[in-house]
Amino acid sequence: MVPKKDEEQSSNTSQSGASPALRSLCVVVADDDKDAVVSLELLLRDEGHEVHAAYDAKQTLDQVLRHDPDALLLDIALGRGSGFQVANTVRARHGDRRPMIIGLSGVYRKSSDRILADINGFNHYLVKPYEPQELLGLLAPLRLPQRRVDDGAHQQQTYRAALARAAGLLGGARQLSHRLQVPMPHLTRWLAGEGKPAIDVFLRVVDILIQEGRKAQPELTSGEIIEFPKPPEPTS
Repeated sequence: MVPKKDEEQSSNTSQSGASPALRSLCVVVADDDKDAVVSLELLLRDEGHEVHAAYDAKQTLDQVLRHDPDALLLDIALGRGSGFQVANTVRARHGDRRPMIIGLSGVYRKSSDRILADINGFNHYLVKPYEPQELLGLLAPLRLPQRRVDDGAHQQQTYRAALARAAGLLGGARQLSHRLQVPMPHLTRWLAGEGKPAIDVFLRVVDILIQEGRKAQPELTSGEIIEFPKPPEPTS
């Protein structure tokens, strides 16, 4: 008589062959609110992930350097530095492809804050309070055995879309060049996807998008003025 346990093992083996097991992730959670960190630790560990906590900017950079995480959950209003500064430093040190950086904030909620997050290397941005399943859904592609995250292309697309939108609002690229006080050849290269403007220049672009957009259609909110390009779909 064949034990029932063997039948179950055979069934599980067949199923695992059809669907590869999801891998656990290494995640750094950075927030100056210790209760928020504990809540995320419980959520992520329940999913089988390895979690490391940080409570200010310096601790966050140390944890990322020490553990090389798959993902960094980063509060914007950190102590001893902002989440924007931390993300910029992480990207300078580790590049665009790793870790996935997810911004978390209940204070920085404007469209301009989301653009700042994007140009500083964030992959996603959640406004508190958010649903736990929404966060887990963002992490899900990282658990696949094979994945593709084209962060650099997504950031470049954001620059080009914002510059093109600003030029349209002002009546042309030459008007935008004059307003930004940058040479026309520089702007032309940026619009063509060759290089990108400095952060101080791009912040002026954000101001133009909001100010000129409201002049054109006063009833619009800033969130409707700035159209964010969609990130590439994750592939298995």
